[in-house]
Amino acid sequence: MQTFSRRADRESVGALLRNLRFNFNDAFEVDIIDPRCLLWFFDFIKYKVRTTEPTWVLDGKVIYKGIPAWDELEKILRDTCQDLFDLFKDTAVKGPSS
Repeated sequence: MQTFSRRADRESVGALLRNLRFNFNDAFEVDIIDPRCLLWFFDFIKYKVRTTEPTWVLDGKVIYKGIPAWDELEKILRDTCQDLFDLFKDTAVKGPSS
């Protein structure tokens, strides 16, 4: 069984987080929660988090399970937060890819 702790998965998520920061500055607050920590137990149940895949939650709603491609994540975020991203319409550029 594969787990999220695999190096390739961590690197892929790291690249997504860098792109998120590069493209949207401080528009998002990112929290990375370790499923081994019992303090987040109720959130794991609420969002049906599995230890084998990252779960992306925005404003209390699961928007993606797994590791999306950058273009897919960007589209989900833009569609979900259209009003916020109207501010960035002309300034967002593609970030570093890995």
